[in-house]
Amino acid sequence: MRRAELMPESWIDAELTEDDQVVSALLSNAAAFALVGGAPLMLTETVENANDAIEDAKALQRRGPSGRIMIEIDTRDREIRVIDNGTGILQPIHVLKRPFKSLRRNVDYAHGQFGRGLQGFRGFCEDLFYVSRRDQPSAGENILDKGRHGGRTVKLHLMHNSRKGSIEVVEDGEFTDFAGEANGTVAIYKNWFPGEFERIDLEKLFTRLQHHFGELVRQGDVRIVMKIDGSEKAIEPLALNPEHGVSLQPIIVKFPSGKPAGKVVFNLYYCSQSFQHDYKKPYLLVDERPLGDSFLSEFPEFRDQAVWSSHYLTGQISCDFVKPNDLRLALEPGPEKDAFVRCVRDVAIELQRLVQDFQKKLFDNELKDEMNDLVVEMQRFLRDERVFDFRPTTSVGLLSDSEQPAPLESEVGNGPAATIDSTSPEHDQIVITLPESGDHLPHSDKSSKSDSRLKDESRDEPIDPRLKGHNPRRRRLRRPSGFPIHFEESEFSEDMSWFEETGHSVIVNSAHPRFTFLRERSLDRGSDSTYYAKLRVYVIQRYLWEIVMFSGAKEDKGRNELETTFWDLNYKFFETRSF
Repeated sequence: MRRAELMPESWIDAELTEDDQVVSALLSNAAAFALVGGAPLMLTETVENANDAIEDAKALQRRGPSGRIMIEIDTRDREIRVIDNGTGILQPIHVLKRPFKSLRRNVDYAHGQFGRGLQGFRGFCEDLFYVSRRDQPSAGENILDKGRHGGRTVKLHLMHNSRKGSIEVVEDGEFTDFAGEANGTVAIYKNWFPGEFERIDLEKLFTRLQHHFGELVRQGDVRIVMKIDGSEKAIEPLALNPEHGVSLQPIIVKFPSGKPAGKVVFNLYYCSQSFQHDYKKPYLLVDERPLGDSFLSEFPEFRDQAVWSSHYLTGQISCDFVKPNDLRLALEPGPEKDAFVRCVRDVAIELQRLVQDFQKKLFDNELKDEMNDLVVEMQRFLRDERVFDFRPTTSVGLLSDSEQPAPLESEVGNGPAATIDSTSPEHDQIVITLPESGDHLPHSDKSSKSDSRLKDESRDEPIDPRLKGHNPRRRRLRRPSGFPIHFEESEFSEDMSWFEETGHSVIVNSAHPRFTFLRERSLDRGSDSTYYAKLRVYVIQRYLWEIVMFSGAKEDKGRNELETTFWDLNYKFFETRSF
């Protein structure tokens, strides 16, 4: 079969010359902003442009880091103004004639390099005005009628449904009406479409600006303030405690050829499950800015790695060699992205282990606190049932029923004096009643007046106060007065629990398969799951079992009788309680 002769291709340029074609392209760009992030994304891009102008001023005028950006929200006039003290719009005619061609495309420090952010307003309001003052007008502005004005200050007007924009030279005072700066720009968003202005969630806007520019503010390069009807609130970076940082060292990444690509830095932190924030999940920082609004867990390359969606992890990863796409919503494909993905996927394996260890420790601490409350309930229940009175002692033997032990005193180590009760029914057993306070008592409180009673104490108890998301809350703190419950990992023991007679405490084996199974399921499903309820029941049942066995053994009761007593008490205790 004869091979078809290859013909040269003909290339035809696309022409967007008709008004409706150009406007359609501009509106499509605005629709992308409306779909992805709405007005907050549009305003973020405006702040980004303002910061780029400040960086321009530093580069051109060699001035210090004194950048200022103000976002003014005027709810009465339904206007939003973004004011900066940068260079001003240096090429205003270019901005009007080349809407998608930024003059900053190859400027290293500039983040708005594609010219699309300025056009985003068309999806939200009818008019966008710029009032801008520069050191001097550009050469292309010679065609403008300056009148009696010097030409430093110009006013631009763009309309949402027109390809054309207007420019006029105005007096300098029109800029100073908004800003007391030598140079800069005021972007004014007016005549919002019905419902669009009211739809802006100001709290979410603030959080988004904090997320996007927090690192910039942390470095002291610029001060950003949000002003709502005269009330100012400065944008501050999210405060995270360095002591809660995840121990991961920066990694120097290389291409498969061995050539260095750059560095990946892991600024990740442990946090509480209760910590709530719009940008809690780990995200990627490129050139000191988050990559859009997406999190690492939303990258297709990382969706199968559960650690990036963990409720116990927050922070960001910084990479100095990957490139964002035009809208800064994703990474540009290429060897840099491939190298970054390989690095992060490898690190995720170790990170998963670290987060799981932290989660278990946090879970165990919260479980211990909750079980203390249940132990108090169980102790009261057993006292009411006249099974055990939980009077602390230092010797193994029957607990004294005497209300007034003999006042014979003795020294117990270097601690406070103890009284020896010789009135016990068993004359060959001496019961030593511990003093009313002392550090050697389990959960002792030096200010308490009696350790022979169960105590309720009301005070401010911080729930994991050093973790992000945990705030001190007022609660009724209850704790056992002696005979507490403890957890101990004893993987080589088959016992579910045991009674430690030296310290008069119940030890639950947290390495037993039954305990670990319920804990793992509870970690996966949460504290509201049936598995967590089963775990609580299991632990308190072990406590009841050990107390029944301990007290019954002193009365020479047989195992069958004690088992019957346990099941009777177990039924009675849980009959009126839900878990």
